[in-house]
Amino acid sequence: MAELRPFEIFGFNDTEANIYNLLIQLSKSSRTKKSVKYRKIKAVDLIELSNYSKPKVYSVIKKFEGLGLVRIDDSRPMFITPLDPKIVFKRLIDDKKQLIDDAGSLLINQITNLPAKEPTFPLSETSPISFFSGLDKYFMRTKYLLDRAEEKIILICGFLIRNEEELLKEYLERKLKQNVEIKLLYGGAFSDLIKKESERFRTHFKRIVIEPIKSVIEQYKNKFTVDGLNLAPPFRITLIDDSELILVLKAYEEKDIRMDITKISGVQTDNPDFIRFVSDTSIMLKSFFVDKLKKFGFEIT
Repeated sequence: MAELRPFEIFGFNDTEANIYNLLIQLSKSSRTKKSVKYRKIKAVDLIELSNYSKPKVYSVIKKFEGLGLVRIDDSRPMFITPLDPKIVFKRLIDDKKQLIDDAGSLLINQITNLPAKEPTFPLSETSPISFFSGLDKYFMRTKYLLDRAEEKIILICGFLIRNEEELLKEYLERKLKQNVEIKLLYGGAFSDLIKKESERFRTHFKRIVIEPIKSVIEQYKNKFTVDGLNLAPPFRITLIDDSELILVLKAYEEKDIRMDITKISGVQTDNPDFIRFVSDTSIMLKSFFVDKLKKFGFEIT
């Protein structure tokens, strides 16, 4: 990640940053209990100590005045009073946020309304499946996919990726409030059957994902279906609007750990045949591991 240079973000070059820093240092007075006060100083002193030319310093000070960073006395000699940076830069931040919001909205509108372009020759064929590995790529792709969901989300959680519970809680709550239908299946490994209930993956998942947003789930229960499987295959699936999905597999572990997984690889696709079979898989899992077990008196939560 590139080093953050805050003055550059606000359009200041090195000369302007140096002059502003010096102006603040020279004008700082003793600290009161609540805040720092900034006294006026002579422009000639700022010029002398900055080692920049008089025209350059005057030009920079006029820019600062235009931005509302300083107050200039219209007198001879000239006096400069810097205004509290915590106040004036907060205003600049708000202005820049608004500018970015306006520019972003305009850019999105312009780009999304670009007409389709018909090439003069056939485009090269592309693979219907995109492969990836690593947590960063998983979270980036999954967040993008969930952001796009408008009608329905199917989640099959045979394990939890490290820190994934935060993503799930955030998006389950957000998408339910957007009136998106959600179907969630989660369950653990065969080895869970010999563990105490409190140590099973199913219990863990319910405790850290489902229960923290229980009030939201209850509010939108007509849009939310959830089943905790006693057993579930070791994969993680996110399918949105029956149009695109991510399937993730984890590295083999002899104990078949299902929590805090860090070694993953996956595929993303919008292939309709593949998506249909995955959607059918969710139906089969529920039918076999939930509905049939319920018939035999097993409690599935």
